Amino acid sequence: MYYYCRYGGIQYGLGYDLLEARREFARIVGGVEVASDSPTYGELVSLFAEWSESFSSPRTREDYLYWLKRLGPSIGIHTPIDAVTIEHVDRFVSKEGLVGTWAEIKVRRCLRRLVRWSRQRRHIGPTPIPLDEIRLPSSPESPDATFSEAQYVWMMRRSNPQLRAIIRFLWHTGCRPEEASKIKRGWVDVESRAIRFPISDSKRRRQRTIVYPVSLDRMIRRRLRGNSSLELFLNTKGSRWTPYAIDSAFDRFPRWAPDLFPQGCYARIFRYSFATRMIKRGVDLITLSHLMGHADLSMLRRHYAKLGNDLTHLRQAVDQRTRGPSQQTPAGDDADAGAGSSSRKRKLPSPPRKSSTTDQHGTRGDRPKQ
Repeated sequence: MYYYCRYGGIQYGLGYDLLEARREFARIVGGVEVASDSPTYGELVSLFAEWSESFSSPRTREDYLYWLKRLGPSIGIHTPIDAVTIEHVDRFVSKEGLVGTWAEIKVRRCLRRLVRWSRQRRHIGPTPIPLDEIRLPSSPESPDATFSEAQYVWMMRRSNPQLRAIIRFLWHTGCRPEEASKIKRGWVDVESRAIRFPISDSKRRRQRTIVYPVSLDRMIRRRLRGNSSLELFLNTKGSRWTPYAIDSAFDRFPRWAPDLFPQGCYARIFRYSFATRMIKRGVDLITLSHLMGHADLSMLRRHYAKLGNDLTHLRQAVDQRTRGPSQQTPAGDDADAGAGSSSRKRKLPSPPRKSSTTDQHGTRGDRPKQ
């Protein structure tokens, strides 16, 4: 295919190669001379967008392009990729106030993905560049973090009705925030109280089903009746929630109540809180793994083994399993317990009495036969 453009009433031929055509177009329109051996940041983003349209899921493509386009003004779309350094990313993260948040990890991860993809597609040479040495910061959220009942009540009181619906759903189902943001009304089965995701919208292309409790049934039915859009949850503008909008909403809570949220506030902590509550209430790991949407039990064993150090939880588990009349005490234990034992002994029925009469000597004996 031959590429050309019309600019200022003049038609320009751009050639047959798409990368060369984009480079020539940028030079004509912007008057920017680009090095022939180094594509620009804007060119790589455009090529990545075209490639991901066919080889990536819609959600993944949207995530990558969102942050890559937001990085454009900070880096410069005409900046050669060899001139991009980690300082460009650091300035953007600091300017946007994303330091120490989940969004910072998203930014660096998307940029690193762009560079690695460019090298695999041979859009850039094999020479290492500083951008490829980006190190992802540690995640600010951890399975060790959970929300208490007081924190949940506080967030419900300080949120608008649209965000309150998201908070209730995350608290009672433990689903991922990105899953809650894209639920369609047609996926909801109110009779079985289940939300079934299509394979194309499920993580790792496995069937995902979210089961919600009866306490959410009224809220779900009300949203199905009064909602004319495709999405189940909408924001104050009447549009679909995005994962970034949800994270931004929760980022405000620590600023309003720093003493209540000393470790920060992230939407995914609802997922960790749900899993912790279910384990403490005695839900078996196989059932919980299905509720959480995990592929196997390894995730639960790895992240929630911390409960083995919670003595309160261990004491409650022992009391719950050893309480009730079904627990029978062995006979030997009763003998050792002595008279002060609180265990109840079963009273045996007494044998039937025989009828008796008093003889002439005043002793009791059997009634003589007639």
